[in-house]
Amino acid sequence: MAIFTWIFLSLIMLEKVTMGISMTDLSKIEKELKRENFADKSLSIINRYGQFYEVISDGSVIYSSNPSKSYSFSPEELEIMLPYDTESYYTSTRYTEVDGKGRYFIQKNKEIADKYVASGVIVEEEEFVYLLDEQLNVLIANTSTRKESFTPREIGLLTQTLFDDFHVYKYDFKTNSGKKMTLVMFRPYDIMLVEQRFYDSTIFNLGILLIIVTIIIIVFTWRLNKRISMPLKVLNDAIKKLSQKDRIETVTDYNGPKELMEIFKTFNIVSLEFYNSEKKRQEVEESNQTMIANLSHDLRTPVTVIQGYSKALADNLIANETRERYTQIIYQKAVLLDELISSLFDFSQAQHPKFQLQTKTIDFCEYLRSYWAKHYDEFILQDYELEIDIPEIAYYAQLDTTSFTRALDNLLNNFLKYNPPKTRLTFTLKREKHVLILSIADNGTKISKEVAKTLFQPFVTGSPARTAGKSGAGLGLSIVKQFVIMHRGNIILRTENVAPYSKIFEITLPIDSYKK
Repeated sequence: MAIFTWIFLSLIMLEKVTMGISMTDLSKIEKELKRENFADKSLSIINRYGQFYEVISDGSVIYSSNPSKSYSFSPEELEIMLPYDTESYYTSTRYTEVDGKGRYFIQKNKEIADKYVASGVIVEEEEFVYLLDEQLNVLIANTSTRKESFTPREIGLLTQTLFDDFHVYKYDFKTNSGKKMTLVMFRPYDIMLVEQRFYDSTIFNLGILLIIVTIIIIVFTWRLNKRISMPLKVLNDAIKKLSQKDRIETVTDYNGPKELMEIFKTFNIVSLEFYNSEKKRQEVEESNQTMIANLSHDLRTPVTVIQGYSKALADNLIANETRERYTQIIYQKAVLLDELISSLFDFSQAQHPKFQLQTKTIDFCEYLRSYWAKHYDEFILQDYELEIDIPEIAYYAQLDTTSFTRALDNLLNNFLKYNPPKTRLTFTLKREKHVLILSIADNGTKISKEVAKTLFQPFVTGSPARTAGKSGAGLGLSIVKQFVIMHRGNIILRTENVAPYSKIFEITLPIDSYKK
């Protein structure tokens, strides 16, 4: 009992050394702050941890516990300064856009470690707050503040990088006369020095504790040895065998105290979970390797088109009346190249639980006509036949045009990739009751029933059903299905009884309930 009491009191001492001034401490000195007794002895509790403080009113320092290090802050800087009881900290990252313009990305982080200790911090949550340009003007803000720009000092205060030696925090209060004031506390980064003094003062007691524990172990080990040595040996042998990752190791035959039974049961559970985890890791690793290989292979398609068309333009092999069309196709393939590179990001983003579509009610028929106006020439120039049937009347749907366009691009890119020229693509929209059915059918390369069952799964390429040498990363159709489902719809692939077609992709979407 004495040992555990010693450990408990030591932990309390360590906590008081590392935690700094608590809100309880502040409530004790708040009475003197309200009385404007800023030099009162009760406020010395702030200085005992190596920090000092200032009292600021209307942007002027009216008291400093360390005049040799007095600093002043404007009302705007005080507003941006972090409160003392904050559970978050901010970081600023500078990066450069494709166009060469600099940007500053400010992020709010919530941490579960001690925010005052200058060591690695475990991030629990992170949230985008501001995007600034090179002049520190606010481009995008994910907060209710109306702040339009920052100064370098404000950025330094927000991210705790203004001073080389101190963290700065504030505590707002009102005096008894009604004046609004701010207590600014400067806490040194090197709090580890304070902790070192604590460790130095307890090292001797720790040595005494180790001696006591050693004596206890010697006294009781021989009594416990006969009861637990054999079960522990069995457990030790099982743990060694557990390193063989291709097998499940369980302990079913052992004798020992009842207290050890739960340990053996837990070991069996962990062994099974370890085995399953290892198998899953191997499957994910194999899928990732396949995905990386296929994704890099998929990059060749748009690059080849861009090279071929640009070479034809450079060599003046294209008539003037068609040069603009070729230039447009080159641009479209460049866009496709960018989309291929970001397909893995899209796949991960669509799976994130916080990802949400930005939908709005639009005329779905008009959207599809606009879509084909941009893609029609690409199909004709590559010698594909098109049959497009979009009703002239308006059918409304809740749509996130960015994600749905990505879904259509993936489907039609697959058509171009895996079907030979002269293949006919039939693109049809019709309404049935309260849903819209978009059919994308073709008479090109067939897909077997077995491949069709898994084609929408991530990293499945279905290469046996596709043109040789054109296998992709296996994410395109998975992204399509995720986006369609997020639109409260569904997509299926029909390969049987679809004559005169070889396959039909059917997308079902609900009609907007307010504009039927």
